[in-house]
Amino acid sequence: MPRHARILSAKAVESLSRKPGCHAVGGVPGLCLLVRAGGGGATSAIWVLRYVSPRTGRRRRISLGSWREVGLAEARERARALRQRLRDGEDPLDARRAARPEGPTFREVAERYLAQQTGRLSNPKYAAQVRRTMARYVYPRLGERPIATIAVPDVVAVLRPMWGRVTETASRLRQKLEKVFDYARVMGLYPHDNPARWRGVLEHLLPPPGKVRRVRHHRALHWREVPAFMAELAGRAEVAARALGLVVLTACRSGEVRGMRWEEVDWARAVWTVPAERMKARRPHRVPLSEPALDLLRGLGPRDAGLVFPAPRTGAALSDMALLQVLRRMGWGERTTVHGFRSAFRTWVAEATQFAPLVAEAALAHRLGDRLEVAYQRSDLFDLRRRLMAVWGRFCLSGQAADSGTPDRLDSAAGIDQGSG
Repeated sequence: MPRHARILSAKAVESLSRKPGCHAVGGVPGLCLLVRAGGGGATSAIWVLRYVSPRTGRRRRISLGSWREVGLAEARERARALRQRLRDGEDPLDARRAARPEGPTFREVAERYLAQQTGRLSNPKYAAQVRRTMARYVYPRLGERPIATIAVPDVVAVLRPMWGRVTETASRLRQKLEKVFDYARVMGLYPHDNPARWRGVLEHLLPPPGKVRRVRHHRALHWREVPAFMAELAGRAEVAARALGLVVLTACRSGEVRGMRWEEVDWARAVWTVPAERMKARRPHRVPLSEPALDLLRGLGPRDAGLVFPAPRTGAALSDMALLQVLRRMGWGERTTVHGFRSAFRTWVAEATQFAPLVAEAALAHRLGDRLEVAYQRSDLFDLRRRLMAVWGRFCLSGQAADSGTPDRLDSAAGIDQGSG
């Protein structure tokens, strides 16, 4: 680093806060803005002072606080104060470590917890997403604090600024914080009651999330519009459009379809088995393939192995944005999301058929009722689901939603009556 770095303005430093690296800002020798990439384009930035220890002669650096919380002028003042201590022969990093209680920092404990959880998650991107959220909202304030010193007011200080602005994100973050502190307690690293627990703790300090901001559900078409959408989708031949078609016909999640492999399809029985690692519930899921779904797959050409819907350029699985881009190019993006077709399917079952809610929930791979109901309901209702998906497939390709009511109800007359004993 140059001995006399160019003195940067606050505006110039702000432009550097999104560029990973250690950037000298000038004004005080060794003062830098350290920017770390958190994945997905997110970054976190802290002030650091680089110096040579007067005791050992080793190069070291010490944190001066988060860029979001400590302004440029204050960072320079803190750096000047540490420089004076260096001139007096004191190593400020050794002094800080000697003054603080022993034990790992919150960042260290959180990273250990996330590393253990990564292998248990159905979505490998989820752990990276949690790390980005931690890096943005938690680490700047609590990351370098020994976890044993963190109390309820510290957690509230993290959550309160975002509680009314991004309530859903804040509520989910609170849940992650609670799990990190639970993990720390089990490992003997946190000797107090969990400061992120809602019941009995934060419920007295923050308003209930449901009363702060109404939950926004995924946009979804009315089920009567699905046949018109499918008729328009049939005119598109790109891989992502075919994948979107199967999402609609099977009512499966986008990730389940995008990761679909030919070896998962049993053509003789018309069954697609989604492996546990791609399912949200971490259990294998049998999907009955209706005739329209089978026709769609046959139209892709005979395959024995590999991805059913590979990305044209890379051959890898389609991205989660690929299907949404199809909706946008078709002009339907403002009216529905990809996930919204599952909602349309669920509403169609309730309003246009006599299939029991339990059958629809099983088709969506949702948990079947409460614990007691699950204990007695061991079947996945596959035969009923096959009939349900056959009716749904015919409806999707009917082009006339008004004509679907009578066949639906006749075809579902033998479904489970939820009120029967």
